[in-house]
Amino acid sequence: MEGQGPLPPLLPAALLKVAFAKKLPADGRWHYSNTNYVVAGMLVEKVTGRPYGQEVARRILRPLGMRHTSVPGDRPGLPAPHARGYEPVPGGELVDATLMNPSLDWAAGEMISTARDLDVFFDSLLTGKLTSAASLKAMRTTVKTGAGFEYGLGLQAYPTPCGTKVWGHSGELIGYLTFAFRSDDGRSLTLSINPAATNPSTEQVMGIAAAQFCDR
Repeated sequence: MEGQGPLPPLLPAALLKVAFAKKLPADGRWHYSNTNYVVAGMLVEKVTGRPYGQEVARRILRPLGMRHTSVPGDRPGLPAPHARGYEPVPGGELVDATLMNPSLDWAAGEMISTARDLDVFFDSLLTGKLTSAASLKAMRTTVKTGAGFEYGLGLQAYPTPCGTKVWGHSGELIGYLTFAFRSDDGRSLTLSINPAATNPSTEQVMGIAAAQFCDR
């Protein structure tokens, strides 16, 4: 909460300790896992010998000209101008959660970006500029989730009301919710949402997306 100051940084090993303290469900169903992204960040650091944030900037952000995207580490501030984030607490009150320590998500979601930069990223990724054709094919090979989308390797596939499939991902951290989509014909849509007492449903979000991806 703003006024109380940010929490101390959470190291990746501490995040994994929390994750591994719980038994994974053995029900044969799809489950989303932030832990995989934390492990991926640690692998980047092990292989390169450099902080994963530096490698993200060197390999992706700078080459793509994503000047308004950063990996903040444990810096609690946001570059101006920015939207304020609010989070409901027990009892229904909304508190200002803008000032936070983003290390609580580390490689699983601490990045700060803009709608324009997210459009640039997904355009580059889905047109094969960032990875090999084989890797992109694997990313686009999806399984059913029962959550309103299919999931590949780091990519979500959403059906629209008109049948067009769009690719992208959602992201959420305390006080902020983002959806970034791109269709194979090059149309894109990025939504930055300040959650209220309840987050919008997938059906509500895709209703908005239909205006962009479905011909009227």
